[in-house]
Amino acid sequence: MRPVDAVNYFADFYQDFDKAKAVSMINSFHLPMKQKIKSMSKGMQEKLQLVLVMCRKARLYLLDEPLGGVDPAARAFILDFIMKNYAENASIILSTHLINDLERIFDRALMIGNGKVLVNTAVEEIHATGKTLEETFKEVFAYAWEIN
Repeated sequence: MRPVDAVNYFADFYQDFDKAKAVSMINSFHLPMKQKIKSMSKGMQEKLQLVLVMCRKARLYLLDEPLGGVDPAARAFILDFIMKNYAENASIILSTHLINDLERIFDRALMIGNGKVLVNTAVEEIHATGKTLEETFKEVFAYAWEIN
């Protein structure tokens, strides 16, 4: 499959998919429309997947480590891309370990460990304690590296 095929597939499969927007975004990422996806770098594949997801007019976006395969220079661009392209009145649930890169966009922090919700609070409440999300994360998950 190539990006052009993926765009056509999504357009056929999802009524709320904006094909013209997807093509425009793929071009803005300088992704070749006719290159086989399996021959693309991990970062290129991540960008394509992000375009395909963000070109839907969904009410909820679930993003699992959307910045995991991209270099630090591309993270800010991709983050801005996510924030500018999700549907109005939609919510984003984003799973990440790159807390520093994303802290500025979070409204709420949910930290889950050992099958339990350990933190579920507004980010501004965490900041009001004088801590960053990363500091809170490190405190909450300090046990994960302890050896019994």
